[in-house]
This record gives sequence, structure tokens and C-alpha cells, in this order.
Amino acid sequence: MSAPPHDPTKIDPRVAGKVPKHDLDAEAAVLSAALLDADAAAIAVANLKPSQCYSEAHGTILDVIGELVAEGKPVDIVTVATVLRDRDDLARVGGPAYLARIVDATPAVAHVAAHCKTVADLSRVRQLVSACQEVAAAGYGEIGDVGEFLASAARRIDVVTTEALPVTVHRLGSIVEEVFKQLGKPEEADVAALGVTSGTAVERFARKVPGDVTVIAARPGMGKSAFVLQDAIEASLCKQPGGEICASAVFSLEMPKSQLASRAIANFAGVDVSHVIQRAVRETDWPRIAQAVSVLHRAPVWVDETPAINLSQLRAGIRAVKRECAQLAKRQGRNIQLRYVAVDYLQLMSGPGGTPEQIVSNNTQGLKRLAKEEKLHIAALSQLNRAVETRDPPIPQMSDLRSSGAIEQDADNIIFLYRPEYYAERNELPVDDEDRGICEAHVAKVRNGATGMIRLRFYKSSTRFENLIQEGTPE
Repeated sequence: MSAPPHDPTKIDPRVAGKVPKHDLDAEAAVLSAALLDADAAAIAVANLKPSQCYSEAHGTILDVIGELVAEGKPVDIVTVATVLRDRDDLARVGGPAYLARIVDATPAVAHVAAHCKTVADLSRVRQLVSACQEVAAAGYGEIGDVGEFLASAARRIDVVTTEALPVTVHRLGSIVEEVFKQLGKPEEADVAALGVTSGTAVERFARKVPGDVTVIAARPGMGKSAFVLQDAIEASLCKQPGGEICASAVFSLEMPKSQLASRAIANFAGVDVSHVIQRAVRETDWPRIAQAVSVLHRAPVWVDETPAINLSQLRAGIRAVKRECAQLAKRQGRNIQLRYVAVDYLQLMSGPGGTPEQIVSNNTQGLKRLAKEEKLHIAALSQLNRAVETRDPPIPQMSDLRSSGAIEQDADNIIFLYRPEYYAERNELPVDDEDRGICEAHVAKVRNGATGMIRLRFYKSSTRFENLIQEGTPE
């Protein structure tokens, strides 16, 4: 999209014929999204300064949007045009016709932060080029003491590069003080400190802390998809630290949403999952099914069935759920935050890389970045190699992970699910009484804690997991 003529005074005359780096389309995309969506307007104002726009017209429009956001007023083409008219700036930015052209661009609202980064980065490049030009121009004149000139040049460039970067350092003392205030007062701690809870005994070892990635791995038949689906739903129903409501999102790469819903109903009703999937439930099951549907209907859980999803699609889906959460929170007057995302499963994700191992490696690194950026916990399911079944007993270990190097390195927690009963029945061997209906959760890696094993009750027909009385065994 072409913008109104740029103010030529912003182009350094010492660079005749050369145009500084800029992206008018990205600037217009930011403004278009901000004029169409309140969340996008807030993101634009928080991430971009008017002075960072190459087009003076775009900078003026962004400044007006910032003023409206700060005053809590609606942001749209009418309100922005009104303020511009009151400032006598409407004609200078191209008039109502140009505002309409910006809106007609219909950008992807989910990409507004990325467009802001593009515009801001190019502004920093222009600032650096301008500083270097000033140093070069001064170098052709009388410079006096060479050492002082070099030091002055370094300071000039250093000011530009350091001011352009976000502040990421925090004094340890202030952080320690905040932690100290929460010690002995768990009721005042928040989800960021204590993590999300779903009530599972596995949390004795592996907590679901925002910013962390937990890999849950198992051979087929162990119930890993059912485990993470139940965990995500339970987290949305549990009381969280600080009174926050935890929303969850399940990205299923191989199971359609109708089957996910059927499994959720069977899980929470405690009825045979095959009956629900086949739509042939028993008369006696209806009361429990009705109660389960009532509970699930209230749960702030979203599902996505995109096959072979990549990181960009996952990020877009997460941000879409966050917008839904914000709307739901506003309607209900509650603090609802997306904190738990499940990906089923890792090896089905697409992405760059020549080999399956490289794709998995790139995706595990990407999931970790995404968890930190979006301040949520990601549970990623993973396959195991068949080699695990050659051992006796076939309890999984790190080397059984497919593409184990990347997964083992990038995951904060790694949990293996193992059902002794499954292998006994498959090999036509008697099942020990102590193993009947049991699933062992082997917590093989915890970045900030001890590893161990938890025995869970597993109801095969409904694929439901429940805690046992025992607390677990450290390893």
C-alpha cells in the first residue's frame, strides 16, 4: 500500500538519491489492525512509537490511536478521523479516503505484533545509519584529539543501539524481595510462581509452570492422549493460585474435534468411550453423561484439529484463544487466562528441516520459546521408539524418545506413562493384582526438582486417570 508522501526533511541530505530502510506495508498493516480490533490497538500502542514510523502520516495516525487507547475510548475510523480533524491533521495524513484505504487492507489481526517488530526494527536501523552519517560527516572536518573523537563516536552509536533495545535486566534485590513477601503465604502467590494445577498427583514432582514445556511420552495404548486431555480440562476446573481461572487449549493433530469431545464426555462421565463414540450409550449412563456435559460446557477449554500444524499456526491459534478468553472474562467478570496448551503430538508437527529429527528439534526449541513468550505451560505428547518393548520390563527411558537429543535438552519436564497390565495382557501373561488398573507415571526429568514415579488408577473403558492414596516414590 502506498502512503502519503513522506516528509523529505526526514531523509538525511548527505545520502542523496538513497531511501532509508522502511516498510510502508507493515506500518499500514499495524494501523489497519488497530482500527479494526481493540486488542490489536492495545498491542500496537504498547509495541510501537509514532516516531518509529517512516511515514509521517502513519506516525500521526498511530499517535491518535495511542491517545484514544489511553483515554479508554473506542478506536475506529470515525473516532480517529474526528481527532485528526480537531488537530487540523486530517488533510495532512491523506484525508478520510486514506483512512478508508488503510481499513480496506484487512490484515491478519493475529500478526500485528510481528508487524510492529518489523517497523520498530527498521526504525532502529535508520537511527543507526543516521548516527553513523553524523560521525562520518564530523570525520571530514576538524576532529581535534583522535582519542576523544573515537570515544565520542562510540558513545553516539552506543546511545542509539542501547536505547533501541528493550529493557530485559532487573535488579536481583527487587526480585528477591517479591519472592520473600510470598514465602509462607501460598494463598498470595500467583500462577507464574506456583504453576497451574489440575489436581494430579504427578504435580508432586513436575509442576505446570508457565514458560515451561512438559513432554509426556508413551507407546501406543498407554493412554497419553486421554491423560493430557483430562489434565487440560481438570486444570480449567481447578482453583488456581491467586484466584485466576486457567483456560486450556488442546491442539490435536490426529484426532477430530468430535472424537475429542466424545472422549471428554466418557472420561468425565465414567462411561465406556466406545459407547459414546458409536452414539450407543446405555440408558443407565444418561444421568452421568448429562452431568459431565454440564461440567464440560462451563470449562474454558478450546480445541483445534489442524493436522500437521506448524509453529506459526500454533502461535496464531494460541493468540486466537487468548482473545476468546479476554471476551469471556469481560462477560463473566472473572480473571481468565490461557495458561495450559497441549499438543498431541510432537512428531506430527510440520516445520523447517530436512529430516524428521531436524523438524522435531526445531519444533521443541520453538515450543519452549512460545511457552516463554506467551507465558503459558505447554504439554507436548511424544512417541517412543519400539526398542522400549525389547526390554523386560518395558519401562521407558530417555533413549527411547524419538529424536531424543532435542527433546531431552529442550523439555523442562519429561514424563513416561507405562501400564504393566497392557503388556501382560498382550503377551498373554497373568496380571499381578498390584498392577491391575494401574498406570505408572515415571517423571524422568524435572528442571527444578526431583524425579520420581507416581502410580495412578487407570479406568480403561472410560480412559480416566485418578490419584491413588499413596503419594509417589522418589527415584
